[in-house]
Amino acid sequence: MLRPSLPAFALICLASLMLGCVQPVTNQPPRDLDLVLGAANHSETETDPSAVPTRQRSFDLEPFFQSGLPTPNTTLPRIITALAYPESFESPYRLEVVGRHLVVRHRPAMVAKIEALLEHLETSRLPPIHLDLHMVKVGLALAEQVAARDGLDTTLAPALREAILAGLADGSAQTLARRRLRLCNGQWSESAEGQSRRPVVRLNVQDGKPIEVQETLEDGLAVKAAIWLAAPGDALLHLEAALQAEEPSKSRRLEMTYHPDLRQPDREVQAGIDLQTLHTTAVRGQMLLDRARWHVFGAAPAPEPDQVVLVLVRARWTPAAALALQPWLPGGRIARTVPIALPESRDLRAEQSASGYVWELKTGEEHASKWFAEERTRQDRAAQSVSNWGPQGSTSFGTDSVDALQWGRGIAADEAFQSGTSTGGWLPLLPDALTAKLAEVQRARWDKDSALFFEWDSLFLVHNTPVVEATAGLLEEVQAWRNRPIRVRAEWLELPPALAEAMLDAEDLTENLAALRAHRLSAPFELVARSGAWSELAVSRNYAVLWGFFAEDRPSPELRTLDQGGKLSLLPRRYGSGRVELELRFSVNELDADSLEPVEEGGGLLHRPRFAQSKLEESFAVENGKPVLLLDASLHSGSEKIRALLVTADF
Repeated sequence: MLRPSLPAFALICLASLMLGCVQPVTNQPPRDLDLVLGAANHSETETDPSAVPTRQRSFDLEPFFQSGLPTPNTTLPRIITALAYPESFESPYRLEVVGRHLVVRHRPAMVAKIEALLEHLETSRLPPIHLDLHMVKVGLALAEQVAARDGLDTTLAPALREAILAGLADGSAQTLARRRLRLCNGQWSESAEGQSRRPVVRLNVQDGKPIEVQETLEDGLAVKAAIWLAAPGDALLHLEAALQAEEPSKSRRLEMTYHPDLRQPDREVQAGIDLQTLHTTAVRGQMLLDRARWHVFGAAPAPEPDQVVLVLVRARWTPAAALALQPWLPGGRIARTVPIALPESRDLRAEQSASGYVWELKTGEEHASKWFAEERTRQDRAAQSVSNWGPQGSTSFGTDSVDALQWGRGIAADEAFQSGTSTGGWLPLLPDALTAKLAEVQRARWDKDSALFFEWDSLFLVHNTPVVEATAGLLEEVQAWRNRPIRVRAEWLELPPALAEAMLDAEDLTENLAALRAHRLSAPFELVARSGAWSELAVSRNYAVLWGFFAEDRPSPELRTLDQGGKLSLLPRRYGSGRVELELRFSVNELDADSLEPVEEGGGLLHRPRFAQSKLEESFAVENGKPVLLLDASLHSGSEKIRALLVTADF
């Protein structure tokens, strides 16, 4: 990954170490049998082999298998054996998976503790999370009210939500797409609703007769999302969503006259081609959500004047109770789980360098016919690249200034501190307050009676109460710091050269915001981003145009697509020193609406579109709430106006 924002990398590496360090204490690891041996759900029997009182119980694991959690048949025994140490599951005791049942034979107290653990995992991992997505087009005045939220507030006030619903009722607002997905913690879910049609995209001529050629065009709404529950009750959303649909009121049909029989010049046949106009809204990124509250993921100007597209999201779930296994372990040891929500992309470097990574506003490309299938494939690739626990196999906390601490059962205290592999000086450090807490956790004695390991998007801790509380508190604070939203507003301006020149010399643009915004070309873009993850929003109208001369008795010319709209892409990086950097990509395609009317020329029709494209790609540091002005052209280029992007970040 390219300079990832990884102060939290310390704890992810810590978790990855544990996957290699935790070993089941039983000499016979749990077996996965293909047959259910007639054990009833939650059945139990009392036995007394060798005068050791034991109880046998069978737990139904079907809910874990149905949830999509990976390998419950091996993961559950691994969790139990790690947390139950130094208890043994050797004869006369038993712990194994039979079919889709977990069979346990042990002392009654241990069986009760395993039951409590399974109930905790079921209530914390399996309850559904309901995600609502609403893409809606509203008027500029209402959009400005939505954008007027203070600082880092990403939520949508209930009064504004009611105003949007009232607009939908009276026709001043329009729903572009609305979907609800049902998810489980850490599991991907998708919704795809495609639609197809067969417009006439080409006219061939055979023996003077026009032959219509149809092509199947497929588009619709494709959504893929995952949510990771975080402490203390927030959730981190990764969203991939794209909508493309025809705008019938903007589409048209062009017809031409053909003479199939030269001996009968008065005999005429009319044939035509379909010039479709499409609307596209595409969004991706990660953001922190409050439970049951609507949030503004992003906003972008619509192709229509004084209209804005809002992307709104809401997630609802039932908070799980904390794991309570204080009686589980001897010597004052306790067990606790901490939910982890630190998803990272394994292909961040490739995503940054790949030209096709972000949605491109196409100019002069063929009219796409497989958009829907290609978009779903892209979303699948994006989901496969995301992992919640970061790079595997790491041997240090992720900073070159801290010794690596090897965690895990079976490591003696005098072996706990080892020299870590240097990761180079480019990794950002934790803030000072978190560095001090990290040092405190490092000083703890992690011996064979303690454990720390990562399974199913949770970190399992076993230690005495002070160490568990310190480690859990550190993890929670790192997540809160790492997942803190970064809200970016970008305004596209056209400035007189004198004003642009003056703004270059201004140390603080805050006092000049009114003067700058008086030259705004469109409604502002707004996007919520997370450090170390790309966020993107693109809104456009896609026109099919003639790319050649359409005349009598001749084949039709090729159709091309011209897009009118804009795209904002962001990759923020947050450092322990407080510094925040933005990698920004911005593009705008502008079309002269009058030039989209076909021109009659030489007895035929011709499009002479007038369009312009502006692109900005910059990496720069930002200060909280302080605007930055990025110029699109040189002040000395001789142009009458200077295009510029006014960027403000709140973090």
